[in-house]
Amino acid sequence: MNVEAHEESEAREPSREEETHRNARRRRSIESKKASKPPIVGASNLPRAIRRKRSVNKVFPQDGVLREGTNEAKPIVAAVKMKELPEGLGSLGAQALTIKAKLHTIDSKEFEVRLDSGANITLMSEEFYDSISGLPQLKEGLRMKLYHLTGNAKVLGYMRTTLFVEATDGSIISFELEAYVVRGMRVPLLIGEDFQTSYEIGLDRRADGRTEVKIGRYSPKLIEASSSRNVDLGFEIRQSFTSQSFVRAKALRRARAKKLPDGKNIPVLAATDLKILPATVHNLKVTAPFGNKKEWIVEKLLIGTESTEILAAPTTWINSSYPYIPIANPGSRPLYIRKGEV
Repeated sequence: MNVEAHEESEAREPSREEETHRNARRRRSIESKKASKPPIVGASNLPRAIRRKRSVNKVFPQDGVLREGTNEAKPIVAAVKMKELPEGLGSLGAQALTIKAKLHTIDSKEFEVRLDSGANITLMSEEFYDSISGLPQLKEGLRMKLYHLTGNAKVLGYMRTTLFVEATDGSIISFELEAYVVRGMRVPLLIGEDFQTSYEIGLDRRADGRTEVKIGRYSPKLIEASSSRNVDLGFEIRQSFTSQSFVRAKALRRARAKKLPDGKNIPVLAATDLKILPATVHNLKVTAPFGNKKEWIVEKLLIGTESTEILAAPTTWINSSYPYIPIANPGSRPLYIRKGEV
């Protein structure tokens, strides 16, 4: 009987698995359940702690836009502004973009071509068309009515010719140009989207005002472009720059005190583009309706730029035959004065 009891005790002796603690048994149970499930396609094998850390940087639907037909969110990336202007003054410093070109022959007179016209087709004024000899006769094209030009604008027809532009490397680029001639338009030539798309024309704009025109996608040719306010569109745009508040207040008081008897101010414009390096002084050629008067006094002034930096000019005695005034840039970065700016 003792032998049988001993055998029963040996039979009831717990196995090694039964001796393990409760958490181990629970873990084995969970693993067996996972093994019985089919694998999930695309599931990550990373530990949960790492997955949770990475989920912090994910873009969730409320922070982005859901892709159509999925639960995946498109990330929203904020574009970086290279130039910040005060609220309500976002258009400050915006100017018309032009390039210099020649029409029909390489020996013709150079003129300014307006690029950012917003027109679907290329337009040429009737007056400019008549001023160039040798241009082909007008042909009847699509019937259309032009808006946003002067009230009596009328399309006369179209013609095809050649446009010549000098690149930055000194080479001459020729373009085949098809333009509709418009009566009553005051701008010589407006380049439309048809022309820019055909030649894959792109722009490289910089916050300091410099712009380059790229012709073609592969090994593009570059053309220097300038921004000018003196493009006659049939209406006049007057624009002023902001600076420090005390500078604006003094400038306003001086402008009011200097008004002519008829209530008009004499505009004084920059005659050329000028780059002024930091901590330097350059002479700027100006143009104004001097008339028969030879000697003029330009009082000291501070010119505010779109980045709230300042250009300074001292009181200067100038002669109409040599109209130059010194402009100083006391700032830490180069500044630009464009032709036609007040």
